Amino acid sequence: AAFKRDVAMAERKDAFANTRNNSPECENCLSCPAIFMCSKCEVSLCNNCWDDTHSARIFKDHIKNDLRRNKSEGRCQDHGGAPAEFMCLTCNKIVCPTCLLKGSHVNHQYHSIEIHIQNEHYRLDQSIQEAMAFKKKLLAAIEGVKSSLEKVENSQKRVDKEITTHFDSLEQAIEERRETLLMHSKKKLAAKTEILRKQMGEFEFSMTSINEAVKRSKVFSGRDISGLNDEIIRKLPLTRLTKTCRIASIFVVQG
Repeated sequence: AAFKRDVAMAERKDAFANTRNNSPECENCLSCPAIFMCSKCEVSLCNNCWDDTHSARIFKDHIKNDLRRNKSEGRCQDHGGAPAEFMCLTCNKIVCPTCLLKGSHVNHQYHSIEIHIQNEHYRLDQSIQEAMAFKKKLLAAIEGVKSSLEKVENSQKRVDKEITTHFDSLEQAIEERRETLLMHSKKKLAAKTEILRKQMGEFEFSMTSINEAVKRSKVFSGRDISGLNDEIIRKLPLTRLTKTCRIASIFVVQG
C-alpha cells in the first residue's frame, strides 16, 4: 500500500529549501549559508563562524542580526513560510492563498497585497491632506490670535496713556487750586492780623492815658470822686474815649 503524501510537510520542506537556496553564503567558511550579519563588520556568517570570529571581548559590542527573521517577512506563518500574497481584512494579517481557500481565513474579506498597499497609500495621502488642511486652519487661527493680541495691547497702551494724561492734568489743577487757596488764606490772615494789631495799639494807647490820669489823680486825693472822674474824662480825647469804650464793650459781650 502506498503512503499518503503529507502536503504540509512537503510545503515546509520546499520552503526550507527555497530559504536555504536564497540565503547568502557565509563569507568566512564559504561552505554554509549565512544566518547572521554583523552590523559593525558588515559580514554575513554562519553560526559556527560567528562563534569563532566574535567570541573575543573586543567584539562584545558587535550586534548580531538574524537573517532568518528578515527572510520571514512577507511569508505566511501558518503554511511553511509560503509567500503571503493577500491581506485578510477581517484579521488584519497577511496570508497566503492556502489560508483563504482551506485555512483559518476561509470566507474572510481580503485584498491582494498590492491593492492593500495602494489603499493604505490612499488613506495615508488623505490623512496627510487633512492634516495639512488642519495645519492651515491652525496657522490662520494663530495669526488671528496674534492680531487680536496686538490690538488688545495697543488698546491697553492708549488707555494707559489717557489715564496718565488725565491724572497729570488733575494733579496740575489740584496743585494750582492749592496754591490759590493758600495765597487767599495768607491774605486773609494778614488782613485780620493788621486789624488786630491796630486794635491792640489803640488799647495800649488808651491804657497809657488811663494810667497817666490815675497817677495825676493821686494829687487830688482829698477832692470829690465825681470831680476826679470828670477830670479823667476831660483829659481823654473825646473820639479816642468813645472808640475805646465801644471796643471794650464788644470784647466784654463776646467774652
